[in-house]
Amino acid sequence: MYIGKIETGRSYKKLLIIFAVISLLLVGFVTYASFSRATIKITPKEGSVSATLDAQIMTQADIDKNKSSGVFVAGRVLEKTVENNYPVNDVATATIEEKARGTITIYNKRDKDQPLLPSTQLLSENGILFRTDARVVAEAGKNVEVGITADQPGESGNLPPGKFKIVKLYQDWQDEIYGETKTATKGGTREAKVATEAEIERGKTEAQNAALSQAIADFRKDLPDNENLLADQASQDVLSVKPSVKTDTETDKFEVAIKLKVRALAFDKDALKKFTQTKLEASIPANKELIEVLADSFQFTASEIDFVKTQGVISATMEASVIPKLSAQIFDKKPLIGLNEWEIKQYFDNNADIKETSVSFSPFWVKSVPTLEDHVEIVINR
Repeated sequence: MYIGKIETGRSYKKLLIIFAVISLLLVGFVTYASFSRATIKITPKEGSVSATLDAQIMTQADIDKNKSSGVFVAGRVLEKTVENNYPVNDVATATIEEKARGTITIYNKRDKDQPLLPSTQLLSENGILFRTDARVVAEAGKNVEVGITADQPGESGNLPPGKFKIVKLYQDWQDEIYGETKTATKGGTREAKVATEAEIERGKTEAQNAALSQAIADFRKDLPDNENLLADQASQDVLSVKPSVKTDTETDKFEVAIKLKVRALAFDKDALKKFTQTKLEASIPANKELIEVLADSFQFTASEIDFVKTQGVISATMEASVIPKLSAQIFDKKPLIGLNEWEIKQYFDNNADIKETSVSFSPFWVKSVPTLEDHVEIVINR
């Protein structure tokens, strides 16, 4: 029986097209979901924690028998006597005062000879006293030359040419018998290298410092790696010190012989550092996490050093970098799903413990956090 022709071609094609589109969308979604990734890097706000430790230095034997509480580090006293001759080669120049000298002409306008004895006093117009160097006779109506020397050393004796009166000559004759210099008197001062008291004291100080440096260098040469020498608090006992010249000797160099006893305290630095770090780590608050102990922050100062008893007190400090322990809420990925980069940063910026946030998506076309939580990675930058 004939029932007629059934039309199926066009409907079948539509179904194929719809199926193909749905398949492509499913493949695209699965591909997108499979490859989409988001990495969120969180940098917590970094802070610091410090600790101070007071410890006592004593010998290991005293530590072993000490029953009291406290922190103890082993120490020992190093002692050395240094003897040497320290050269002082840079003696300073000083002004030396001497008696100025010159030549004077004695004029005699009287009609009788006038003898003048050695050391006859002559007074300049500005009141500077000179004396003649030898006996002379100023003959009547003539003149004679004689050397003169200032009575006192110093610059005041350096005078320009001028007139002098003879001090002890009868006053009525002083206008007729007098002296005149035609050239300046000179030599009241001169420059020379002199071992003055100040220079000798400087030499003693330098000699002591050099002897101390030598002793400290010798101590350090034999010091174990775990020990530290308290060089700045070394004791110095000058047993003898003697310069090779007397005070105010004219010389360009001299020596200082010195004998110096030096004592210094050395202690176990590694043990002190370990004790300090232990206290530092114990002082970190429960809501903080240690990042690193700052090795360069380890410092110490010593006091109350007793070289006889081999004792001292040492105070040490140390710092560490810490970050907050972030709450579990930070790692909850559900609130992040679908957020873009700006929204993620805004979300974490509200947390006082977070310094900054960076976000990266992959592949390049992904612009928001994928729906699959295992495709979202939260990393803490320490």
